[in-house]
Amino acid sequence: MWKAITRSNPSSRRCNMRYLMLWVCLASLSATALAAEAEKTLSAVIKAGDMQALSQLTAEGADVNARDAEGYTPLASAVLHGEPQAALLLLSLGAEVDTREPEGWTPLYLAYLQDKVEMANLLHKAGAEVNIREENGDLLAFRAMERLDNPAMAQVMIDHGLNVLKRDAEDRTLFDVATLHNHPKVAKTLAEHYVALLKDYQQKLQEEQRKQAEAAATE
Repeated sequence: MWKAITRSNPSSRRCNMRYLMLWVCLASLSATALAAEAEKTLSAVIKAGDMQALSQLTAEGADVNARDAEGYTPLASAVLHGEPQAALLLLSLGAEVDTREPEGWTPLYLAYLQDKVEMANLLHKAGAEVNIREENGDLLAFRAMERLDNPAMAQVMIDHGLNVLKRDAEDRTLFDVATLHNHPKVAKTLAEHYVALLKDYQQKLQEEQRKQAEAAATE
């Protein structure tokens, strides 16, 4: 293109240069517009804590499940940046609660790993699944136990139905994984729940045996 401009006559060159400058200006304006538009994505306004902009974008029909450049959904962004009101708005508009985020985590597990109890409870109320599985069939909780260091968060998981009796593909329990990765307080919380389940099972078994014995005695 540049050779064509320089080989033409002076008048033509001036005209072509004007067109070239106009094209450069338009390209620059387009890039600026795209950058400004990127700043208005749901994840971007959530990161900025701008609830007004979030409400406006969703009212205009923005996709509440659209992923940002890093692969996170708006709900995951709300979790990561500690914006429960944003999460509530997204959920009320139909945001998927158990989406797979980068590294395979769900928004709920991102809340667990960041010790965000309020956000975790909010997601549980919305139906988020604690016993969700990975592609290999293992509970996602096994991988979380490699990182989780807060026994209070482990208790939140237990309170919402975490299956501590499950074993992974290597025949390890959640207690085993927490112990292996040096999270003794989390391991203790898991062990206490396991013991409580065992006692409950034994009591139910004894009660059933007692009923069977009484039934046999009356025959």
